[in-house]
Parts: sequence; C-alpha cells; structure tokens
Amino acid sequence: MLADLMNENGIRKACIVDDANDIIPELKDLTSLRNEWDNLLDDIPQNDDLITAISEEIPDIDMSNLSVQDIDTKFVQVLWSLKEQFPNELTAFFEAYDSTKLSDARYVQTLKKFLEENNFEVTTVGRDFKHVASTSDIIFIDLFLHLDQSEDNIDYTVGTLKDIISEKADSPPIIVLISRSSRLSEYADNFRDSCGLIESGFFTYRKSDLEDTSKLLFYIRKSLIHYRDSVRVWGFLNAWEEHASKAVSDTVSSLKRMDLLDHNMVHKLLLNDEGQSSASYFMELFDSVLLHNFESQADIIDAAKELNNIDFSRAPTIQGLQKEPLQDLVFKSVFMGSERFRINEKESIELGDIFKISGRKSDESDFLQVETGNDNVWLVITPSCDLVRSGVTNIGLIKGTLKPVSYESWSADTKSSTPIIKINDDSFSIKWDIKSFMTYPKSRLQELLTNDIYCRVAKLREVSALGLQQSFTADYSRVGQRAILPSVFKTPIKLAYLAKDGCLREFDNQEPSQGLCYVGARNTKWVNFSQGDCENILNSLGGLDIDEVYPQAKSNLSKILRNPYSLIEAIERGIEIGSGLKDIKLDESVLAKIVIGEPQGKEVSKLKGIGLIFIVSPLADEE
Repeated sequence: MLADLMNENGIRKACIVDDANDIIPELKDLTSLRNEWDNLLDDIPQNDDLITAISEEIPDIDMSNLSVQDIDTKFVQVLWSLKEQFPNELTAFFEAYDSTKLSDARYVQTLKKFLEENNFEVTTVGRDFKHVASTSDIIFIDLFLHLDQSEDNIDYTVGTLKDIISEKADSPPIIVLISRSSRLSEYADNFRDSCGLIESGFFTYRKSDLEDTSKLLFYIRKSLIHYRDSVRVWGFLNAWEEHASKAVSDTVSSLKRMDLLDHNMVHKLLLNDEGQSSASYFMELFDSVLLHNFESQADIIDAAKELNNIDFSRAPTIQGLQKEPLQDLVFKSVFMGSERFRINEKESIELGDIFKISGRKSDESDFLQVETGNDNVWLVITPSCDLVRSGVTNIGLIKGTLKPVSYESWSADTKSSTPIIKINDDSFSIKWDIKSFMTYPKSRLQELLTNDIYCRVAKLREVSALGLQQSFTADYSRVGQRAILPSVFKTPIKLAYLAKDGCLREFDNQEPSQGLCYVGARNTKWVNFSQGDCENILNSLGGLDIDEVYPQAKSNLSKILRNPYSLIEAIERGIEIGSGLKDIKLDESVLAKIVIGEPQGKEVSKLKGIGLIFIVSPLADEE
C-alpha cells in the first residue's frame, strides 16, 4: 500500500536532517557549559604543550587573557581536534556533547532503517542541509540543530526550508518536524507558519516514538494519501501570493494616470451634485479596479481550478496545530475594514452602516432609543442613491439582535441573519427582524451620532447590505450571495469504556484533546479527531485490561485491541454527530459510539455490546 502511494505521488527520496550527523561541534553546542568553560580556561594556561598545539592552529590567540566571551566556533573545533592528543585535559569536557550526540544518532539510525525498509532512498545530513534536502521529497528535520536550543536555531532552519520550498513550488516536500524536546508542540505552529506550509503537508513526531514503527507508518501513509490535494491547496495559496503583487502593480499603474485634474473634474461634474465624498467614492472605485485585476491573473485562476480536483471524500487527520478560524474569513468577507470608517465624518450615513447605542440614552421619549436595548443594532437599508443625493429626510432602518457566537448558534442563513460581527474583539451573530423596519429622521440620527449616543460599529460590504435590503423589499428579488463557510470550534474528545460493573470509565492519562467541530448549514455538526487524539486512542487501548470490560463488550473490544488502527481508520474522515448516540463504523461493523456531552442512563445501556464511546465536550468559546 505504501509503495503504491509512493509511486503514485512520486515520493521516493527521504532526507534526515539532524545535528547528530555533524561530528564536529560548534560553539552553540556548548554554550550551556558555563562552569566547565571557566574551569577549562583556568587549566589550559598550566599546560604548555596544549597551549603550543592550540597556537599552531590559531597563531594570534592569547591564552593568558582568554575569557568565555572570546570563545568562537574555530576555538571549539581546534579543541575537538586535540581531544585524542590531550585526553586528560579535554575528554571530560566533551563528555556531555558526546553523550547527547550518541543518543540522537540512535534516533537517526532507527528512522533511517525504518525508511529504507519501506523502500525510501534515504540521505542523512547535518546543519548544512540545503544541498541535500532540496532534492528530497520528504524531509525529516530536527527542531533544534544545535544543542543550545535557541531561537536562532529555528530561524536558520526556517530560512533554509523556505528557500527549498520556494524552489520546488510545483512539488513541495513533505516536512516532518522531529525532536526529543518537550517544546516540540510549543514551536510547531510558528514553525509551520514561518515556512509557509499547510497542515496536511506537515506533521510533528517525537523522537521517543520512533520505535513505534506502526504509528510512524500510519502518519507517513496519511501524508502520502493527501499529498496531491495538499499540493493543490498550497499551489492556489502560492499563486495568489505570487501574483497579488502583479495585480496591485497593474492597478497602481493604471490609476496613477488619474491626476489632480481628473479628481477635480469628477468632483465638479459628479460628486458635488451627488453629495458624496471623494474619499468614499475613490476607495470604492479603486477596490473594484483592484478586484478586476486580481481576477485577470491567469495563474491564480488556473491554480483555483485545481481545487475542483480535490478528493473531498478523504479528510486529513487534525494535528492540533492552531488553525485560522473560518469565522474570521466570514467576518472579513462580509464587512469592510474598521479603518474604512475614518473616511467619512462621524455623522455620515450610508447603506450598510450598522449602528449601536453607546451605552447611555439621551431621551427616553425618543422612539428609536425606546426600541433599542444593549443587545440591539440598527442597519441602514435606504438606497445609496437617495442617501448620497440628500433626497431623503427619513432613514430606513432594520433592527437586529446580537447573540454570542457558538457552535450551537452558528447560522448560515444570510436572508435574515449575519453569521458574525466583531465588536470590541467579541464575536456575535445578528438576527435581523425584517418586520421591525422603521423610518427615522435623518437629521435626528446625525445628531445622535455627533453626540456619541449611537456609534457606527461596522459597515457591511455592498453585496451583503443589498441582500438584506432585498430581503426586506421582496424575497424573490434579493441579490444572491456566496455560501457562508462553516464555523469551526475546539471540541475536546475523551475516550471511555464500559467497565464490568456497567459504569463508564474514562481512560487515564489522556493528553489534552485538539479535536475540532465544524458547524455547517442547518446546524450540521462534524467532529474531526486530531493527531493527539489518535495517539490518546492508541495509548489508551494499549493499556486496557480486557478483563475489566463489560462481558458482552469483550468480543468487540478484543477485535479492536488486535488491530487498534482499525478504530483510527474508522474516525479519520471525521464523524457526523447529533443529539444522541451515533455509531462509528468500519465496513459496516460498529466499533464504537460517539455522543455530545456525558451519556445518560439509557445511552449507557446501549453500549453493552460495544463497550467503547467517545465523549465530545462542546465549547461555547469561538475559535
């Protein structure tokens, strides 16, 4: 199976990058030995032969005044070359380095043997890895390429990998970040983002787990299964990034031909009569031109078309890395940037403006203020042409109610809702009461804005504002909008089994879950398991005593224990969940159940023949 995937994707050459492959140390490998350095520098001047040997390699050195601050990599390497000649003086000093190198070298050999057994062409290399890694299809790279484990280590690694990836834009390598450091997960997010990788083309692996060849094989196979689709996504992002500057350059070039005279004449012949500000008009004009030039980039369109070829029947395993919340993309696609507000005066009123009371009411008899609560906002739906030409004395407003965003409240209905709005960094959805339309004097609303009784909290993009406007006027004539992206929430998942006493027992020592719950249209919920969750499953099952399991469930659990990866295979595409117990199947065989929240009595009784259940803990916090 792995051989077929390797041939299908052209993945053959593997590279193991680790400083254990470098025999000679550098200064950064020994920076933690402060006391040892002090002692060594005190002892060296007492040994004339050692001083002579060092001076032959570094003629200008003055050992009598040498301090720790004066040491460089050249000095370290000279000492290393002399350690066989002066074992009593130098061997003990390099003991810690030799011991660590020996340990890491074992990891490298274990990984190399495993890859070669699976028909990879394997090359090992140290810190100077670009010339080798640039021709590799899958790169296993140590997080820290010096023993000091400093930030500079990561910067060097990231910079080199970025160069390699940019040179292989059509077939970027799979990157596997490996380390014995407990800080591996801490650095994984920034490492991935800094290299410009996407999660399905990148995963992390602890060196201590290299002995578990089944687990390593599983994750390599998953990466190969999704390699082509990962390349399609990466290619689209790369094309967009590469050619965005061309679109901007084309836009700037054409718009620079509009000089001061053109602005003057547009104002005199158009904007002055329309009553519209130059800033707002030209921002909208330039936005449209820029969008046109983006859409005219053939390479971006070609890369986008490749997204149609993704096999969506296979979902990659979540690794628990920080994801860009899709809710943020929804918000940015629906609303203008907050800085755009500064173009117009505080009291200006335009289609799509959303106003909220500032916290204090100035007139309890004012019917707009009477109708406004702290959780209400008002949307301006008066046609733009009426507003800019100062042809109206009353403003058309629709009332909305704010509700904190959660996976329970997410709605993709744009006919009467706005899925997300951010106010002071808090996320809300807006339920619009189309029947609560009111007209309000324009001059009075401007006065309330000037006096900070109401304030503009957001401005809908025109297509979204028009959609709500048309929902009010007539459903059949509303402007169509793009489907709203699903929202995604962190959703801890715990594994439990039915014990012989008929009670549920959660497995001990499960690492924190990084599961995700995607909420789509009609509140459909889909749970995806992370790499950490899969490891929790394998570790938990590995320590399960079958005699502690409910008698009727022993048969099913024994089958799973013989092949725990069958359960991983059953969940790797994600599981649709609902209000009650759901089956987790593989080839029509029910292996386990899954439920939102703690299962109740009747639900527990349904586990007697299964014995295994995933408990999903819903979180209301938006991600």
